[in-house]
Amino acid sequence: MSRNDPIVCLTASEKCLIVAHRSGSINQYLLPNEVHVHQFQLDSSAPFRVALNRNSSKMAVIDKSTRLHLYDFDYVNNDQSAKEGDWFDIKMQEVWDMRWAADNNDLLAISEKNRLTVVNSAKLEREDAVTSNGYICSFDQLIIRTIRLDTLVVDMTDGGKTIQIADFIEYIESQTVRELKEIIEQSLTDAVNYALQWPNLPSLWNVISEKSLQKLQLETANLCMVKNKDYRGIQFVKRLSKLKNDSLKQAEVCAYLGRYAEAEQIYLYQNRPELAINLNKLMGNYQRALDLLESNMHLFHCSYSPLMLHQNLAYDSFLMFNCKVKSEIISMNFHVLMHYDTLTCLAP
Repeated sequence: MSRNDPIVCLTASEKCLIVAHRSGSINQYLLPNEVHVHQFQLDSSAPFRVALNRNSSKMAVIDKSTRLHLYDFDYVNNDQSAKEGDWFDIKMQEVWDMRWAADNNDLLAISEKNRLTVVNSAKLEREDAVTSNGYICSFDQLIIRTIRLDTLVVDMTDGGKTIQIADFIEYIESQTVRELKEIIEQSLTDAVNYALQWPNLPSLWNVISEKSLQKLQLETANLCMVKNKDYRGIQFVKRLSKLKNDSLKQAEVCAYLGRYAEAEQIYLYQNRPELAINLNKLMGNYQRALDLLESNMHLFHCSYSPLMLHQNLAYDSFLMFNCKVKSEIISMNFHVLMHYDTLTCLAP
């Protein structure tokens, strides 16, 4: 490498290392032996940023004139040999951010001016763009997560304001997901047929399975889990089908989808506080479990181990709760924990 042609950007994957120089020369090295296998030239201007897709078969390059370039390495079979690839004919100007999908070899999220779009590099097709000024954090499950970094930096200069990072993060669905959700509202059967038209987008089955669970359409949900090879989901649907109460089914679905507050409310409305307590225990929300126990003391011995409470709660909270209970089992656990001084609070 000449000192007059320094490295301006690089990227790496498990298979190869890409090194770009100011002259526009881009070199490919196979890993782990760092064997130089290919060199190609970017004719426009110096590269500004390079990125490899999930299986290192394609590369995206943004040059200093903000023009986007796509290159196909065209790997042969499964060995590490490579032959000369081709540049894709894609015309995109004023591109300032990009990210390949983490679960797809062909999809690339691109920020162009104040618009965000997804490009299918296999078909050279672009989805309809949406307005976004955020930097791309991740692209997974057909959902792009962005952060409005410029706004965040400005707000951080205000010392008297509490900053919540989550307020600056946006989740933007791809056009395929948006269309699928519109179809789901009309018919789950049509949604399944739509997903079958996109065999290279298995993430669509996650969208259908979530909506099917919310509607308690368990057969459709099970089909989606099978299509997506989601063994955990298949077992959940199997367990859910054994429940007779639809409200409890809905609570289980809420917990499965991470909506724990809704699940707890349903459990309590159905007069099943022990399920709400167990849910908070599994979540590690021991303080909330303690609050529920205080209003349902008859469940204490069967729902919670005092030793578990001691290990997961602040000592003051644990002591205050045990002073309210004043049971022989509590006294025995204080004895096991060798907290002899605190036994005095249990004396009548």
